[in-house]
Amino acid sequence: MRLEAKEAQEFRLQQIYTLDQKGYTQNEIAQLTDCTQSWVSQILKRVEEEDVESLQAKESKAGNKAALGEDELADLDKREQSCNLLRFRFFC
Repeated sequence: MRLEAKEAQEFRLQQIYTLDQKGYTQNEIAQLTDCTQSWVSQILKRVEEEDVESLQAKESKAGNKAALGEDELADLDKREQSCNLLRFRFFC
């Protein structure tokens, strides 16, 4: 069974914490979990400053609001298709 992105991230964070509790060095943990030592350090610092509950994956932030509306995007797409058709006719 393949884990979803959020579940996979939480699993890796939990692995980092568990390996630290077992006495592994940050470099060893980084190699075992295929992360950088810097990332391992950040995760362990987060646990130290907050708590083990901080190992839950953070929600992704919404991106910037689209500058163009739906109609404008559709119009732009139509123009792009027309330009591509003209280029195709010119070069073929």
